[in-house]
Amino acid sequence: MSLFTVIFSVLILLLLFRIFKLHLRLNSDKDPAFKNLPKAVKLAILKESLLNEPTKGNLIKLTEFCRLENLALPKEDYSPFIEEQVRISRTPDALALDNALFEKEATWLDSITPIEFEEAKEFLSENKNEFIAKTLTGILRFYSDEKIENSLQSLIPDFQKAQDFLKGYQELKQYREESLSDEESLKKLRSKRNAWERSVEDSIQYLTQLEPTPGQAKQH
Repeated sequence: MSLFTVIFSVLILLLLFRIFKLHLRLNSDKDPAFKNLPKAVKLAILKESLLNEPTKGNLIKLTEFCRLENLALPKEDYSPFIEEQVRISRTPDALALDNALFEKEATWLDSITPIEFEEAKEFLSENKNEFIAKTLTGILRFYSDEKIENSLQSLIPDFQKAQDFLKGYQELKQYREESLSDEESLKKLRSKRNAWERSVEDSIQYLTQLEPTPGQAKQH
């Protein structure tokens, strides 16, 4: 087997692992329509771009956007993660090392709270359905298990179905931890993740179509 084949195989595995967490349906920040998008979506795209393609250029775009929108940035510098990505991509155990690095990158990005959570507060007393929909959208923006699970747990008193989403995610996480690192296993893993995301998105769509309701949100 040639060196090129080995490197290519490793890169494919790295990409597939990251795809488990990335929300690749978002548009690119290079799309001409990007400037007309809501700022919450812009932030999600810029974070996604940095996680999917760790470059100094993408880091600068994200940090400049956060400063422009007065969003708090983590104290820790992201640049060492970019340098580490380049280094580990050349090592034989790149996949295992990338998993650990990905967790650090995800934690850093998740510390920049999705704007949907701030938007959700505006609907808390007047439109509970919209509050829940915004919160669920914000949860889908997260990458780390801790943020996703804690946010769903906090939502349960207002939206009982969040308990089902939490249980589904925990089952998904267990499957991920027990899954092999071969290409086929990682594809199945991503498929399961997509199914979980779609179930949350279906609830978001249902809630946003309902009439404004103060008080307890309708379950779907």
